[in-house]
Amino acid sequence: MMKSPRKEAIAKALAILIKSVNEENGSQLVSEDTSTLDSAAPGALFDAEEALDVTKSCFIENIDRLISDIRRRRNVAAPIHQFPPEVFITILTHLADAYSLEGKEYRILDLMTVNRTWREIIINSPQLWTTIRSDYPPEFANLVIERSKAHPLSLQWDTSASHYLDSDNDEFKDILELATRNSSRIRTMNVVVGRRSGKTLQRLLESSTPQLKILHAKASSDDVEWVTGTRSFTLSEGGPLKELALQWASVSNWSSWRISGLRLLDLSSLVKPPPIDQILRILSTSPDLEQLSLRSFSSPTSLPIVQWNESIVGGPIELPHLKKIQLEELPPVYYFSILSRIRPGVCNSVRVMEIGTADTNNMLNEELWRQRSDTMAVLLQLSKISTPTRAEHCSLSVVVEPWSFTIVNLVRTEAFQEPEKSIIRFSHTNAPRVTQVLGEFFSALNLETPPLRLQLEDALVWRDKPFDLRPWSNSLTMLQVKGRYLVRAVYRQLGQQWVSGDGTVTWLCPRLSFVDLNYKEEGYIDEDEEIDGKQLLDAVQRRGSGEYDIPAALRPSRFRIWCSGQRFVSIRSREEAIRPIVPSFEMY
Repeated sequence: MMKSPRKEAIAKALAILIKSVNEENGSQLVSEDTSTLDSAAPGALFDAEEALDVTKSCFIENIDRLISDIRRRRNVAAPIHQFPPEVFITILTHLADAYSLEGKEYRILDLMTVNRTWREIIINSPQLWTTIRSDYPPEFANLVIERSKAHPLSLQWDTSASHYLDSDNDEFKDILELATRNSSRIRTMNVVVGRRSGKTLQRLLESSTPQLKILHAKASSDDVEWVTGTRSFTLSEGGPLKELALQWASVSNWSSWRISGLRLLDLSSLVKPPPIDQILRILSTSPDLEQLSLRSFSSPTSLPIVQWNESIVGGPIELPHLKKIQLEELPPVYYFSILSRIRPGVCNSVRVMEIGTADTNNMLNEELWRQRSDTMAVLLQLSKISTPTRAEHCSLSVVVEPWSFTIVNLVRTEAFQEPEKSIIRFSHTNAPRVTQVLGEFFSALNLETPPLRLQLEDALVWRDKPFDLRPWSNSLTMLQVKGRYLVRAVYRQLGQQWVSGDGTVTWLCPRLSFVDLNYKEEGYIDEDEEIDGKQLLDAVQRRGSGEYDIPAALRPSRFRIWCSGQRFVSIRSREEAIRPIVPSFEMY
């Protein structure tokens, strides 16, 4: 720690300063001994005070200048200032990109205040002056255009908070003129507009943008013209885009070859979506596609009811870089035409949600899970191609409800990391047939299936078409069923033998380790001594006996029966005989 100067040195310096003040003013206004001013007039005292204030200011100014100069030299000697200017510019460019990816605001003016070196480098680097924002004052926006020289521009336009304004409002009229006047230099356009800014959006989107590579546009859900489809925009001529993301804003020329070679395609809430043939064209011409998201399309009235045929299927579309796929609330033709043709690589985020009626979908469901099972396995991260070597399957579950089925697979590739999720959901009208097809799909996978949980909800259809466990025998590890028809079907089959693919004779579902059977129904259930209690005990005894030279089945770690508030004497009376074989057996 530095020591302060001695008092003698301070006194000497003060004497020199006082002498200089007196000489400059041709008088003896100031003295180290203020007692000499006891008899001075008020005016003289005022002059003496002013002289000392001036002296103090000059002294501090010079000290501050010395300190500033030392700090500048220290900053120049810092490692970051040893970088060549090109490296420093590259760092700032990547910083701007990182802020953009995180949705944060990046203000270059803040960096210019760090020091003189930074300011000079930034001012003389056109590549750092490439972003125009709708909230910029026109003077600053013009400065950006001037300093950017010939570099491509990025337009960040967000007037969603100004929903009460129209495109003629002076708040952004000047900046809009500036943006459209320089549209030929725009490479990235990210536009979000409010309720009364539909004309602004159309003007920006239809401006001449030959260099445009990234287009993200969102109209307001309160803008009647965009929402009803009476307004759309025509994409201008130019090179292929890399990213296209549209919400409520539809293109009138989907056949434009600018919509090809994409890296990202994100379309949502479109009243006039692209026809399925154009979607397939876009996909087939975008081999580097990484993200595909299609959501909430209005169903075109011109589309006929979809029938499965080779003209829909066509040839495969290879998408080896596809990492994310999201298909939700689309007309049926989109799901099956896309899923039947794409051949993705490693998808670590999948969400396919077909919501609605399924009167014509059962045949299509079956074709997807049979003829195109390789694609479905990749989407669920269950193929050797799509599953990372170090992947740990957190859970794989299949839930079949009366009118829909859902498959969820959670995969964690690193410890303490959020698991990647694959969700596929389709509607159906035939639960027994769907359950059989899905069981055959999982059993036919050419790798060891991760622990699989099957959950079935009861419906009257199971009364006439009993649940068949055999298609699930190779893969099932956890079973949860609700309803007497399903519960009793499980009793009948647990004690049956099964021949695996390699010819080994074992018990049906040999990997079954969790069983949860629930009689839950509305109203009273008629108990049956033979069907309920006796069949359950027979199945448990056969699986655990080791008879017929078949090894005893795996003991479930949990085996629970829910009796829906009834006593079920036929089961309770056999509880003591079951528990020695299955210690985890419980009744509720």
